[in-house]
Amino acid sequence: MKLTVLGCWAPYARANGACSGYLVQGEETNLLLDCGNGVFGKLQEAVDFRKLDAVIISHLHPDHFADLFSLRHALKGSFWDGSRDAKLDLYLPGEETEYSFLLQKFSDAFNIYYTEQFTNVEIGEFKVSFFSTVHLLPCWGSVVRGSTGTLVYSADTAWDDRYRQIWQGADLLLCEASGLEKDREYARGAHLTAGQAGQLAAAAAVKRLLLTHFYPEYDLAVLKQEAARYYQEVELVHEGAGYFV
Repeated sequence: MKLTVLGCWAPYARANGACSGYLVQGEETNLLLDCGNGVFGKLQEAVDFRKLDAVIISHLHPDHFADLFSLRHALKGSFWDGSRDAKLDLYLPGEETEYSFLLQKFSDAFNIYYTEQFTNVEIGEFKVSFFSTVHLLPCWGSVVRGSTGTLVYSADTAWDDRYRQIWQGADLLLCEASGLEKDREYARGAHLTAGQAGQLAAAAAVKRLLLTHFYPEYDLAVLKQEAARYYQEVELVHEGAGYFV
């Protein structure tokens, strides 16, 4: 299983960057986790969008789904020119938000499913399960199991003791680290600080921790230092980089 980081910034990107978007690939399967601002262009550097098998959107904040608009137009164009004939499976949170009714119209390009309806789904060679997170609106993290191991994507979340069990022993944890410790009160109820991400990774005994979902104005070296107080082998994701499970 290969994870390619297409974008890692929130709620907006640094110059030439992109917001949340993560391509997970197996031998024959291409799964996109989130599709935020700027992700579609980065996606095309990694894989032909026509070869996607599914997209999972964790929640309906624009930095996690805004480039669905571009993907929709690309898919409709591929139907027209015959380069793809099947709609793309899209998993969305089903609870209503200000964007829900708009995205329902995307059924001209996507087979739309609602995450709450599933405990587990099979997407090509992957088995995916979902867990609710602690955020400002309905949000779902993903556990992706393949033949080579398990990848957990935290999505956006505040602290939750359940993660000690849900993330237990994962081969790779892709975890949001939106705040510095000095901003813990600001992040409370919506996001993890880097230190909290390190604490949860250690408590769940994950084998590898990748931090993501960075506020563009932070010094990322400080984020890494704060997580490393609790989890020794901390890595910061880099856009365009590939990580293997």
